[in-house]
Amino acid sequence: MKRFSIFVISIFFIFSFLNSQEKGNVSKDLLTKIKSAGDSKTFKNADAIIIDDNVSIQVQEDGSSVRTDHSLIKILTQRGKKIFSTQKFPYHKRYSKVKIKIARIIHNDGTYISVPEANIKDQTIAATQQMNIFDENFRELVVQFSSAKIGDTIDVKTTVESKPILKNNFSELFLFQSYYPVINTKTIIKMPKNMTLYSIVKNGKMKETKKDDANFTTYIWETKNIKALEMELAMVSPLDLGLKLIVSTFKAWKDLSKYGSELNIGKIDKNPEMIKLVNSLIKGKKDKKERILAIFRYISKNIRYMGSSMDVGSFLEPHKATYTLEKKYGVCRDKSVLMISMLKIAGIHSEDVLINVTHKTDIEIPSIYFQHAIVAVEIEKDEFIYMDPTLELSSDFGESYTGEKYVLHLSEDGKNIYKNKPYTAEKSMGCINAISEISENGKLFSRITIKGKGYYDFILRQIAKQFPGTMQNFLFTKILQTIQQGTSIKKSEFGKPEELDKKYKINLEIEAQNFIKELGDFYLMKIPEGKSSADILLSLIIYNITRLPEREYPLFLFSKSGSYIKEEVKINKAYNIKAFPDSFEFNESPIFVKFDVKVKNNTIFFKRNFKIETSILYPDGYKKLKKAFVLIDKFNKSFVILEKGAKK
Repeated sequence: MKRFSIFVISIFFIFSFLNSQEKGNVSKDLLTKIKSAGDSKTFKNADAIIIDDNVSIQVQEDGSSVRTDHSLIKILTQRGKKIFSTQKFPYHKRYSKVKIKIARIIHNDGTYISVPEANIKDQTIAATQQMNIFDENFRELVVQFSSAKIGDTIDVKTTVESKPILKNNFSELFLFQSYYPVINTKTIIKMPKNMTLYSIVKNGKMKETKKDDANFTTYIWETKNIKALEMELAMVSPLDLGLKLIVSTFKAWKDLSKYGSELNIGKIDKNPEMIKLVNSLIKGKKDKKERILAIFRYISKNIRYMGSSMDVGSFLEPHKATYTLEKKYGVCRDKSVLMISMLKIAGIHSEDVLINVTHKTDIEIPSIYFQHAIVAVEIEKDEFIYMDPTLELSSDFGESYTGEKYVLHLSEDGKNIYKNKPYTAEKSMGCINAISEISENGKLFSRITIKGKGYYDFILRQIAKQFPGTMQNFLFTKILQTIQQGTSIKKSEFGKPEELDKKYKINLEIEAQNFIKELGDFYLMKIPEGKSSADILLSLIIYNITRLPEREYPLFLFSKSGSYIKEEVKINKAYNIKAFPDSFEFNESPIFVKFDVKVKNNTIFFKRNFKIETSILYPDGYKKLKKAFVLIDKFNKSFVILEKGAKK
């Protein structure tokens, strides 16, 4: 239930519950509603049905609120049971408290059983536990509907009293559409008449009603029978696709920018320990870029990132920079404030920046719903590059994923939201160089070097971290089997992913027996890297997420990227090259592919250039990519034809 999770994971709670487990029968009207909602025959591909999804919020002038959520979820499949029988609600205990009014399982016959107190646990967020981080404020409430069965309905009603995240203001985002059909949904917001509420409904329509009384205005949005989104591999966020409502009392982004900046007052601090650290990091580094990278890499590697899983986390008051440095961990906003403080000591101006990474930013209404905080570092007057100190393995100067995304600088003067400049795929290219030899007995020997920049370099380092030591050797052996079954790695050298000041590089020496196949008077072989086997981006990622013949929804690629292959294949003088595959070029924006093959002195010179000039590939672009793959596959199936004997 994405919509109610958007708010529930954004608020912060403590809880109360009945001490004993309750049993009973629901009303006839409620049972009729549950039965008439449908079942697995009505919704053949659904794991669950959201029967009711209702929210009521009472907002006060200071921005505090009381919110009631009431949801009915009917489980249709084993997968649906697994998804909804455990519900986790991250919270920050400084801000709110919640009372669970109803938490029960309703059976088909109308009987119900409440969730026992033992099945509700208040604990440190699991992800932070794994990192050995025990921040007393970031916690999660885990509710287990363990006895729920297929056909049962989960009934959850909560009342939350929240302190203002935004003093004297209010902002919310509601996503009504996700991967489950919704039968009924209603959202009610009641607030003082002197508070102006701006709103917009996107990706669909809703009935909107507005009522005034002496002191309050009540806004009501409602609709029925919302179609479920279908799941597709690597699809964009439901926030980009689903019916949603955005509300805010902020009229201009400048006001929100200024408000966010005020939260940093007193937080961008320093102490002797921090000053000493910064001076040691930048010592001997005269170049501004080197000083910036030294500070950035220290924070990336030494301050652990504690993802809050809260869409409003960027508007929580950050800790002081000195506190984050002492504790050696923090959320994105903590790490950005620390980096700003350390850069300030080095005499470099930077600013706190909010950005959405995996979904678009809706710019029509100033909203607090940002996923992430990063740092804008001023290189020249009013010229910034964007750096993400939460990325432990980011080694380049600036993040390519920020290209063409909306960014909000937090400034005491207030700044408008704007779209960052575009970055081309060239900023995130892989580079594969291979020198290959074909012996007289038909054996292939290749020396391959793999490296990259930007996003490609990040991918290589991530793989190295996830597959350390011999595991990485095994992974590449498996990948290189696409050259020919039985291909083996004779020697390998992998860089250290944590050494961010060094270019990450992989060196491989491989062999494949019987690479040449005899066919009558001729011999056949393929260009070893014609299948892009050593190209991690294409062979391990792009091919795997483009298996669908066509797509309904856009494909999320995170960043523009590409790769370049250059290979020389030296053929033993016992053979003559009679024919070789044709070069070709495919250039239909945003896809570019070029294969170039030349022959000189019994050596094949092969080049391949591949680029995707978008971070989100829409269905029409996906068709172009599949079209390019047809040509690539045709090239991969073609042969170099050799003839044995002295050249005449």
